[in-house]
Amino acid sequence: MKAELIVAFGPAVVDNGVVARVVELPDGSGRVETWSPGKGWVKGGASLDEFFLTRPVSPELASRLGIPIESPPLAPA
Repeated sequence: MKAELIVAFGPAVVDNGVVARVVELPDGSGRVETWSPGKGWVKGGASLDEFFLTRPVSPELASRLGIPIESPPLAPA
């Protein structure tokens, strides 16, 4: 059975419309993932310092990008 990842922060718009999140891995470490339409969440693509002064992803933006509802937390509507 595949271990479930815990979203530690995000998804957030980090730079020029790039949507990223930080997930906690089963060993307690973490990694950054970015949203790639058609592929889903992929490893990398942003650095932790890009998460300063970010804005949360709105439900509308998530819908336009195809981010599934099970990828919260999202900004309140």
